[in-house]
Amino acid sequence: MKIRNLIEQLEGIARQHGDDVDIRLAIKPNWPSPIEHSIERVVCIDPETVKENFINELIKEGGMTFAEATEAYGNVLLQTEEPIVYIAEDQAIRYLDSVTRGAIGW
Repeated sequence: MKIRNLIEQLEGIARQHGDDVDIRLAIKPNWPSPIEHSIERVVCIDPETVKENFINELIKEGGMTFAEATEAYGNVLLQTEEPIVYIAEDQAIRYLDSVTRGAIGW
């Protein structure tokens, strides 16, 4: 999902239900019932910053050269050139009921 799609969906919900609606994260674990979680925060990660930090840590703490650290980065992490938004879960709240699971498509 792209950020514009998420914003449009959230704006549609806000128009229908107002701005004071809780946001939850539904997680479908590999067991019988999905679980509802509260959201701790939303962050945007710039992949170039991640790459620079990872390489610098390998040089500083791992004793690698820049070339070695750059190669290690390429071998270890899934690389993307686009920023990525992460929604961090806070705590499990409850198992999802059948109406909610059906609305999600689970």
